[in-house]
Amino acid sequence: MVDRPSASLAATAVKWQATLHLHPRFRDLRDLQHSKDATWRAWTQSLINVAPQRTDMAIPYLTAAIDRGRYPEVTSFAEQILSRDRNDPVGLYFLGASLTGHPDRKIKIEGLKFIAESLEEGIERFMPVPAELERLARRAARL
Repeated sequence: MVDRPSASLAATAVKWQATLHLHPRFRDLRDLQHSKDATWRAWTQSLINVAPQRTDMAIPYLTAAIDRGRYPEVTSFAEQILSRDRNDPVGLYFLGASLTGHPDRKIKIEGLKFIAESLEEGIERFMPVPAELERLARRAARL
């Protein structure tokens, strides 16, 4: 096993995993993909380790994890990103997204505040943010 893959190898693996999850043509293979989530996480983590400034490459993996309700996993990954750069828009957005899945209203509001912070840091350079979510996040930031 390679301890530290090259950035291009890790990026290729992440791109493949994202394509398999997100492209409609591969819908039938998604069940197989679910069992590969640990591999996808490992490749994404490796990519972040060798290219820490490319947290945008984690967006497909984190989006898939949110879609599956894996909030603690997303929280952990986002906190790792933020431990390197407290203002990273990807880390802020996905920490916020994971917290909005919490049943406690106060924690949901804290999640929206993180999303508002990610908007201030430019998350929209990397991914679209639904207008309604942006509105809610900006309102929560004023509380």
